[in-house]
Amino acid sequence: MLSLFVSLQFVFAGTISLPIEEMDVLSIQEQDRSSPENVLRLNDEAADLIDAGELDEARELIDEALSIAESIGDDEGKAYAYGNLGNYYSTKGYYSEMINELQRPFRELSGTSRGASLGNLIGIGHMYSGEYEAALKVYAAALELAEETDNRRMIAGIRQNMASTYSNLGDAHQSIENYLLSLEMAEEMEDSLTMAVAYENLGYINTDERNEELAERYLTKASEITNAIGNVRYKMSVALNFGVFYRTFDRYDEALASYRQAIELAEEVGNPIVPIQARYNMGNVYQDMGDYEQARTYYEQSLQGSRELGVDQGIMFNYSGLADLHVLTDQHEEAIPLFLNSLELAEKAESRSMSATLMQKLSTAYEAIGDTAQAYSYLKSYMELREEQYETNREEALARQESLLNLRMERENRELAEATMAHQRNVIIAFVLLLIVTALALVGFIWLTRKEKRANRLLAEKKRELEEVNLEKDKILSILSHDLRKPLSQLQGVVFLIREGALNHEDLDQLLKQVDRQLNQGITTLGNYLQWAQSQMEGIKPELKSTDLSGLASSLVDEVADQMGGKSVEFIKELSPDAGALADPDMMKVTLRNLLSNAVKYVDDGGRVTIKTERYGDQTMISVEDNGIGISEDAQKEIFKSFSKTSVGTMGEVGTGLGLAICKDFTEKQNGTISCESVPGEWTRFTISLPASQIRERVTSSVSS
Repeated sequence: MLSLFVSLQFVFAGTISLPIEEMDVLSIQEQDRSSPENVLRLNDEAADLIDAGELDEARELIDEALSIAESIGDDEGKAYAYGNLGNYYSTKGYYSEMINELQRPFRELSGTSRGASLGNLIGIGHMYSGEYEAALKVYAAALELAEETDNRRMIAGIRQNMASTYSNLGDAHQSIENYLLSLEMAEEMEDSLTMAVAYENLGYINTDERNEELAERYLTKASEITNAIGNVRYKMSVALNFGVFYRTFDRYDEALASYRQAIELAEEVGNPIVPIQARYNMGNVYQDMGDYEQARTYYEQSLQGSRELGVDQGIMFNYSGLADLHVLTDQHEEAIPLFLNSLELAEKAESRSMSATLMQKLSTAYEAIGDTAQAYSYLKSYMELREEQYETNREEALARQESLLNLRMERENRELAEATMAHQRNVIIAFVLLLIVTALALVGFIWLTRKEKRANRLLAEKKRELEEVNLEKDKILSILSHDLRKPLSQLQGVVFLIREGALNHEDLDQLLKQVDRQLNQGITTLGNYLQWAQSQMEGIKPELKSTDLSGLASSLVDEVADQMGGKSVEFIKELSPDAGALADPDMMKVTLRNLLSNAVKYVDDGGRVTIKTERYGDQTMISVEDNGIGISEDAQKEIFKSFSKTSVGTMGEVGTGLGLAICKDFTEKQNGTISCESVPGEWTRFTISLPASQIRERVTSSVSS
């Protein structure tokens, strides 16, 4: 948010209001002094002098015009003169005098063509005096008069001023609606002054919403128009609003320069209000910069000027500014009376936004001094008041503003765009035809190229697949010949020794056990190769059905126990009676046989292997755990890959590097998962999870071998 003195627009640089006087410029000859024509001439000259900032000369002509108009009964002339008098007071900043002087003429001269203008000026006086509800009532009456005579320039001006008043009341929706209506009418009439004021006010609102680029664009447009017109009053307002803009976006030196420019212009025309506004806002800038002494100086100067002129709104904002300085220096008790005085004036002015802000600050200050009751009371009042604000309408209004402003900018560029398009149309048509021909040729070329690339890619893929198959084939044959040669050679040696009678009974029994173990290992190796090869050729498809994993596991434990070839291992079965799974029994036999054989291979003589089944919800788990040599962390990362490097068993057993790859492949084909956990030197556990199914068998036992 901008500083409060700005956002509530005591025109402590905020929105500017539009007097709206119609400049009926007539070329006249020297007329009789007591004539409507002379009254008109005097009024026109007075209006020009006010715009030029020559207020003393203007006042003399206004008094003369009023005197003549009274004497000849020229109501139109009187209305014009009173309108100039209102502009004179407005430029001077004497808003109470303006209201008092124009009340009676507005009632008596409302039927003239300038009656609406008088009401508009009274509304301006009320608004700048902080009497917002009173201002809206007068604006409504003036708007009705302007609409009766279809005075579009006056309608646009009154809507501008109503927008400013609604903004002071915190009603952003009504504020932006009226600004946009005014701007649209001003553009239709090509009314530069009204457009300038609309640009300035929209620049102010977008500054408040922190739309930096849009705000600067509108303020710059307003400045360009007011400089071209040469109207001092609006130059002051633009300078104030630029100060607000620069401060909002932390451009402090530029902000101070803008406020000083506003003071110089105000002193030039004798306006006492603008310096009060500018000094308050300079206090805000110095507060932002952390220079609290300078900030206090400017707040006190502005406060003194507000008291001398009886400007309640200025007193209200400066009280709040000084209180903020006390808060920033941890002097909360000194801040509270100033906040309370400011709140009293805000409630008197019916300024909901200012009241809400002050209630929030009072709540914080009371909390800081430990008065939680008062803090809660003001916080509650703040929340209730904020609920009455127009946040939703504000967002809708800002969205509509953006939409309408975009449309307006599009209109500004439309003529240039249409001219450019007309020049380019023929070139574009020819270019499009050329593009079509080129595109057709390009499409044909791309189609042929893609077809060739696709064929080359398929050929390359087939070649790569064939090379991979040949490599795998060579690897299988090499490993197979190595792994099967040893047990067959040992068997051949045993047969030779038996024939020669070189073995006694004890040696023969020992040797046969060793050969038995080697043959079982060779058979397992050969089985794994065949299973792996068939799987790689996609020749194995699972036949899923309800399978009793506990019963299957029990039978496989017995089978493996009978084939250990002399190694003593204890098998522990922890088998659940409801361990049913949707699985392929043959695949599960191969998988579990490999896991059990691996476990036996890597435990010491006298070791322990535990097979366990259990059900968790819709999954059935089966695990094989041993207390053997374990698996390193690095090896675990590669353990399920084909032909992965394997360790030698505790009795010299070797592996193919295929068993666990087959386990993983078969498990996944059955919609399951397999995982490995291990602590090197302590234990290893493989766990398979499969979709559960219902069974009726119960198997629990423990066996040692």
